[in-house]
Amino acid sequence: MNWKEYFDNLARNEAEEHRKAGWGSKESMYAKFYPIFHEIDFTRVRDFLDVGCGTGALEKLIAINYPHVKIYAIDISEEMLKVCKAKGIRNAEFLFGSITQIPFGDAKFDVVVSVGVLQNFNSSLDKAIDELCRVVRPGGYLYVVTLDKDCKWFKKGAKKMNPINTYYSPENLMNRVARRGFSIEDARSISLLDIDLMEKSTDFILPLHETHTFFILAKRKGGNL
Repeated sequence: MNWKEYFDNLARNEAEEHRKAGWGSKESMYAKFYPIFHEIDFTRVRDFLDVGCGTGALEKLIAINYPHVKIYAIDISEEMLKVCKAKGIRNAEFLFGSITQIPFGDAKFDVVVSVGVLQNFNSSLDKAIDELCRVVRPGGYLYVVTLDKDCKWFKKGAKKMNPINTYYSPENLMNRVARRGFSIEDARSISLLDIDLMEKSTDFILPLHETHTFFILAKRKGGNL
């Protein structure tokens, strides 16, 4: 699968933002962002990197709610970057870049996120994890969302895996991150989040509909925000 061409095509031809980014619904797209706003104190965050930013929906939320944060975002799709830049987010820079070759120096960011990128991936997982971990400064956070091959739905046969995507074991991915000097702060299926709490505590989360993703929130050892 040529993912660059795939997302270039979505960005050019889909009207709805969640479809441009390849998510099944607006609800499922925003549900992937929920944990970072409720587990990280963004009032203390100085700079933020989104690896695989898609349409820039997450960047817009951060800019609205935390305008002091300097936002950087990269993507392999030039068409997606056009969509991002058209949003006119003043405190954000959108750049071409890959998860296996992040165009920034070591230990540069307080928060690094990668939402739905590893599942659309044809290259070395270790190289991708190396790069994500490399750019987090000591005391900073790494937040990753991807597809869960251990999801109970799959085991019961109620839902099939998409053959074009890659699915990961949460435990395996957590171990890979931990070996690179991170402590795992939280890791769970997004479907297990309390939907009622989500609806009451934020304006931009709607009831989620996907149940085969998980997130990992990890903190790099050696400092504090």
